[in-house]
Amino acid sequence: MLPLLVVLLACGGKSVVGGGSTSGTGGTASGTGTTTTGSAGTSGIGGSGGTLPTDGGVEECAPCVGGPEGPATYGFHPCTPPLEVGCEATECTPGGTDCSDGYTCEEWGAAACCWCAQAVPACVFTELAQGPLPPYLKISPASGPAGQDATLQIEGYPFYVGALFYLVRVGDSDELFQEGGSTCSFSVTVPGRPAGVEPVWVSQYGGGEPWVLAGFFEWLDGGYPAGCGQPGFPCGDDMGPCCESQDVPMACVEGRCRRL
Repeated sequence: MLPLLVVLLACGGKSVVGGGSTSGTGGTASGTGTTTTGSAGTSGIGGSGGTLPTDGGVEECAPCVGGPEGPATYGFHPCTPPLEVGCEATECTPGGTDCSDGYTCEEWGAAACCWCAQAVPACVFTELAQGPLPPYLKISPASGPAGQDATLQIEGYPFYVGALFYLVRVGDSDELFQEGGSTCSFSVTVPGRPAGVEPVWVSQYGGGEPWVLAGFFEWLDGGYPAGCGQPGFPCGDDMGPCCESQDVPMACVEGRCRRL
């Protein structure tokens, strides 16, 4: 089946275009991330391979369901860690000085609401700092054909590229992978695996503890991805289940997908 091309209309703001499957909830139009005008590709606004609802049940620019931290706002910027994704954005003026030390006002720092593609300038932590990594990172894409190599982009932290080694492993494998990247992201190509869901781990200490859960990758034997919520992302009754594997159980705790 050819990928669905969806143009997301913003509520008076900037818009993005993406292509992706029609499965999943709470995401952008691409499980592999979108590309924003004048900005690098991001990991998308939602979970694993999710898209905007297409059944008319939710308006494209509908406000988010409120939570203990206020209206949810999804991060566009690749430096935004997923545990900040879903919190109300700290908006700012690009080129101004209204962000705290270590933070930069990024034009594409966050989205204005859950379902729409309107971006707002927001303060993003971009100061290069040596670890530790946050509890969860982000991966994109989050699914691919079984048995085929997959190139994953890891985001969600101002990576100190060139000074530390961010090694990646899949599941309980002893194979470690590393490739190049930029300040806020890096990529790795991992060998194909049989159909199923596997956790993706990142270590910045030469392949030793602590290993941080970047997300779950689903190798597909045909069909569509599960459309589950990635670690650290918002979750709830109307957003589908959290991604998990047999050896790494997850649950929706206080509105976030967290490891049990």
